[in-house]
Amino acid sequence: MDEKERIKYSPFLIYNKARRYYDDVLTKITKLDIEIEIIDRKEKLVVSLRKVKFGERTKDHGEQGRFFFNELMIKYSFGKVFVKIPNRDPIEFDNYEEFLNEITSD
Repeated sequence: MDEKERIKYSPFLIYNKARRYYDDVLTKITKLDIEIEIIDRKEKLVVSLRKVKFGERTKDHGEQGRFFFNELMIKYSFGKVFVKIPNRDPIEFDNYEEFLNEITSD
Protein backbone atom coordinates (compact mmCIF):
# COMPACT_ATOMS: atom_id res chain seq x y z
CA MET A 1 0.00 0.00 0.00
CA ASP A 2 1.44 3.38 -0.95
CA GLU A 3 1.54 6.39 1.35
CA LYS A 4 -1.43 8.11 -0.28
CA GLU A 5 -3.67 5.10 0.29
CA ARG A 6 -2.38 4.69 3.84
CA ILE A 7 -3.30 8.22 4.92
CA LYS A 8 -6.42 8.73 2.78
CA TYR A 9 -8.87 7.58 5.46
CA SER A 10 -7.14 8.81 8.61
CA PRO A 11 -7.60 12.43 9.74
CA PHE A 12 -4.63 12.16 12.13
CA LEU A 13 -2.26 11.08 9.35
CA ILE A 14 -3.68 13.61 6.89
CA TYR A 15 -3.18 16.44 9.35
CA ASN A 16 0.36 15.38 10.27
CA LYS A 17 1.40 14.83 6.65
CA ALA A 18 -0.01 18.20 5.56
CA ARG A 19 1.63 19.98 8.48
CA ARG A 20 5.02 18.42 7.69
CA TYR A 21 4.64 19.12 3.98
CA TYR A 22 3.77 22.81 4.44
CA ASP A 23 6.37 23.24 7.15
CA ASP A 24 9.00 22.14 4.61
CA VAL A 25 7.54 24.32 1.86
CA LEU A 26 6.65 27.44 3.85
CA THR A 27 8.93 27.10 6.92
CA LYS A 28 7.83 27.01 10.55
CA ILE A 29 4.13 26.18 10.28
CA THR A 30 2.85 25.65 13.80
CA LYS A 31 -0.83 25.20 13.02
CA LEU A 32 -3.13 24.68 10.08
CA ASP A 33 -6.73 23.72 9.42
CA ILE A 34 -7.90 21.61 6.53
CA GLU A 35 -11.43 22.49 5.39
CA ILE A 36 -13.16 20.09 3.03
CA GLU A 37 -16.34 21.09 1.25
CA ILE A 38 -19.03 18.45 1.21
CA ILE A 39 -20.87 18.51 -2.10
CA ASP A 40 -24.52 19.55 -1.71
CA ARG A 41 -24.06 20.44 1.99
CA LYS A 42 -23.47 23.85 3.54
CA GLU A 43 -21.38 22.42 6.40
CA LYS A 44 -17.68 21.84 5.89
CA LEU A 45 -15.55 19.07 7.33
CA VAL A 46 -12.66 20.59 9.29
CA VAL A 47 -9.56 18.64 10.27
CA SER A 48 -7.53 20.58 12.83
CA LEU A 49 -4.79 19.87 15.33
CA ARG A 50 -6.67 17.29 17.41
CA LYS A 51 -10.25 17.34 16.13
CA VAL A 52 -12.42 16.42 13.20
CA LYS A 53 -15.52 18.62 12.97
CA PHE A 54 -18.58 18.49 10.72
CA GLY A 55 -21.44 20.81 11.58
CA GLU A 56 -22.17 20.35 15.28
CA ARG A 57 -20.38 16.99 15.52
CA THR A 58 -16.79 16.99 16.77
CA LYS A 59 -14.56 13.98 17.34
CA ASP A 60 -10.99 13.47 18.44
CA HIS A 61 -8.45 12.22 15.89
CA GLY A 62 -8.47 8.77 17.52
CA GLU A 63 -10.51 5.76 16.45
CA GLN A 64 -13.83 7.60 16.84
CA GLY A 65 -12.59 10.41 14.62
CA ARG A 66 -11.33 8.00 12.00
CA PHE A 67 -14.62 6.10 11.89
CA PHE A 68 -16.52 9.39 11.77
CA PHE A 69 -14.30 10.65 8.92
CA ASN A 70 -14.70 7.40 6.96
CA GLU A 71 -18.46 7.45 7.50
CA LEU A 72 -18.58 10.91 5.94
CA MET A 73 -16.40 9.77 3.00
CA ILE A 74 -18.86 6.96 2.25
CA LYS A 75 -21.99 9.03 2.79
CA TYR A 76 -20.98 12.24 0.97
CA SER A 77 -18.77 13.41 -1.87
CA PHE A 78 -15.82 15.57 -0.90
CA GLY A 79 -15.38 18.76 -2.91
CA LYS A 80 -12.81 21.51 -2.70
CA VAL A 81 -10.15 21.46 -0.02
CA PHE A 82 -8.76 24.58 1.64
CA VAL A 83 -5.58 24.47 3.70
CA LYS A 84 -5.75 27.41 6.09
CA ILE A 85 -2.50 28.57 7.65
CA PRO A 86 -2.48 31.58 9.97
CA ASN A 87 -1.31 34.83 8.32
CA ARG A 88 -1.40 33.32 4.82
CA ASP A 89 -3.93 33.06 2.03
CA PRO A 90 -5.74 29.71 1.96
CA ILE A 91 -4.29 27.10 -0.37
CA GLU A 92 -7.11 25.71 -2.51
CA PHE A 93 -7.49 22.36 -4.23
CA ASP A 94 -10.29 21.39 -6.58
CA ASN A 95 -10.83 18.06 -4.82
CA TYR A 96 -9.60 15.75 -2.08
CA GLU A 97 -7.50 13.59 -4.42
CA GLU A 98 -5.63 16.64 -5.72
CA PHE A 99 -4.87 17.65 -2.11
CA LEU A 100 -3.61 14.14 -1.28
CA ASN A 101 -1.45 14.11 -4.41
CA GLU A 102 0.14 17.39 -3.32
CA ILE A 103 1.02 16.41 0.24
CA THR A 104 2.25 12.91 -0.68
CA SER A 105 4.48 14.04 -3.54
CA ASP A 106 8.10 13.91 -2.45
